[in-house]
Amino acid sequence: MTLDDLRREHAERGIGNDLLALLERIVRSTSATYPAQYSDTGVWNDDSRADALQDWIATRLVGRGDLPVILLTAKSLDSFRAALTTSFRQFLVNRRGRSSASNLYSRTQHTLEGSDEFKLVGGRARSSAALWTLASNSSGDVSTLSQEDLVRVAWELSDDDLGVVRYGPYSLKSSPILRQSGLITFLLHLLGSAKGAVSLGQIAATMRLRFNLASLGTAELGDSLASDEPAPLAAIEAAELASSVLAQIGELSTKCLRSLRLAGGDFDQAARSAGVSKRQLETELSRVLSLIAQDAEDRDQAMEVYERLVESLFKE
Repeated sequence: MTLDDLRREHAERGIGNDLLALLERIVRSTSATYPAQYSDTGVWNDDSRADALQDWIATRLVGRGDLPVILLTAKSLDSFRAALTTSFRQFLVNRRGRSSASNLYSRTQHTLEGSDEFKLVGGRARSSAALWTLASNSSGDVSTLSQEDLVRVAWELSDDDLGVVRYGPYSLKSSPILRQSGLITFLLHLLGSAKGAVSLGQIAATMRLRFNLASLGTAELGDSLASDEPAPLAAIEAAELASSVLAQIGELSTKCLRSLRLAGGDFDQAARSAGVSKRQLETELSRVLSLIAQDAEDRDQAMEVYERLVESLFKE
């Protein structure tokens, strides 16, 4: 089996027998290096590995369109395997990290609502637009500090000051742990230094950046933090990079990207839809990916920029 064989199989059948067998081997070997807590069921067995495989395929390889991009950019079969292994590792860590982030955000919301130290001065308590300040603050004015300013304030307290316990990605415990006393200390400092009320969405974004938490999507956040939440700095940067790339590509590239998304990553179908040869389609995609790679800091950011770029092509 060669890389060209896998590319042909993907072009003809999507994820066929050979690709599926390779993905299964990667899941089996990689999951063995992670504790059972990285499995949704708390144990690694045939069923939990199969679930992780399907989730990985659905959310990243097919759902986010990563597989055709990795196939196209791989220089060899070994580099293809390595890229897939990295993708699955990131999938596991991010899935685990989202659980930690969700827990901390939920605790923050309940702490603000249940403590006499804080008060709500605007919006619904469980909306991301809800404005919170210290109970001792007689003014209901909104803080004028930017998101960057709030993050700088958050870093004025060290991990030691807050009693933060951090564990590596291979640990049995999620990373990081911020106990209740540290959480209250953090919120008192942030809101006390904000010089006005801060929204729950801003608090969540600040915590994400301060404690290196996973970013939660709208579906995961639900009503508590999803609506009107300010975009985190990383998301803003990705959007700006996507706009920069969009300004550098022409009509043919945008047509090819749109066609590839509509075709679900099928290069042959996308080429026919765009009215170009498959080689032309690959050339245009390679050019776009090269532009993204010039500024993206890592593969994950590159994938996010690519996703935002493609999404922008379907906006009115």
